[in-house]
Amino acid sequence: MSSLLITPSEAESRYRAALAAAEAEYRQALPPGAILPLLADEPATIPIAAGPIPFETFVAELLELYDPSMRSKSTRRGMVHAIGILRSLGVRSTRDLTVSLIARLVASRDPKLRPNSVRGLLRYVQAACSYAAKSGYLKTSPFHIRGLRTWVRPSPPAGKKHQTREEIGRLLAVLQSDVDTRKGWALWRARRLQAMVATAAWTGLRRGELLWLAVADVDLFDRRIQVVDRATHRLKTENAGQPVPIPTGLVPILQSWLEHREDCPPGFERSPSPYVFRNLKNAQPWTGGSIGSKPLDRLKAAGVRAGISDGLTWHSLRRSVATNLEACGCGQAMITRILRHTTSATTTAHYQQADLRNMLEATDVLRY
Repeated sequence: MSSLLITPSEAESRYRAALAAAEAEYRQALPPGAILPLLADEPATIPIAAGPIPFETFVAELLELYDPSMRSKSTRRGMVHAIGILRSLGVRSTRDLTVSLIARLVASRDPKLRPNSVRGLLRYVQAACSYAAKSGYLKTSPFHIRGLRTWVRPSPPAGKKHQTREEIGRLLAVLQSDVDTRKGWALWRARRLQAMVATAAWTGLRRGELLWLAVADVDLFDRRIQVVDRATHRLKTENAGQPVPIPTGLVPILQSWLEHREDCPPGFERSPSPYVFRNLKNAQPWTGGSIGSKPLDRLKAAGVRAGISDGLTWHSLRRSVATNLEACGCGQAMITRILRHTTSATTTAHYQQADLRNMLEATDVLRY
């Protein structure tokens, strides 16, 4: 029986011989001038680089993938920040991306830093390690050995991260009062802030989507806003570029603002702007300003007057939409679609908050 066995080298030799014979037969059958395609044992693609490389070389290659044309500027800043921390920990080669490095990184963070902030940093490091491993610069990612969730526990909820329907109602009432009582540029600013806050509270648009919203994207007749990806502002996800419904209550506020958006005193000249929430002096969107006049500053100031002293941000209004839609009986799939999340898990885990008033109203229907 042993005479029937062949060694591995003999098996490979026979395979090579059979392959050569098949190739010769195939070449004879081809018409003159035909190009012979790659055979099975010939590499169809250039093999990836193998072995560690200098960290700076790796960083230059990695950051090409975070070019603003492909990723948002904030995402690139997050990766650059993570790379800077890795440098400070002595990383000189992709070989240094180890489990012990991650342990030193976690231990080096300020104890006052919230766990969720540390986890956010680790996600950038995880992305870098995964790219290094898939490119052959690292044998295996340290996060394959010990998962990200095992390094830092999530933070407990830090108070309320949304506004109730009553709070938003008071906020909109304060803004309407400003529109009714102010004059001149103060009235123009009041109308702009009212329209911006109302749009955020009714539609749940993200801050960047709100600030860079163009007039051409708003269709009041069909009651929809088309969220568009632009070179000046990249959308957070591919799924974000979807139409957003305009609720009935928002239509008159937006219509009034669009009619007065280009108002200015006699003799004051400025270029027309394509943006809904334009800057007062130039054609750019209202994305900044001096202290106290930035969009977030104006929002918080109005919130204080409405009795909302803490936690009011543009993102909290987005969370409020999810939370309050649930209380109004909107289904989970529809809430996820309105917020344009990729999965419903994101909506339930981070946006639909536990509102006591809503839960009390829901349990009041229980009878025994």
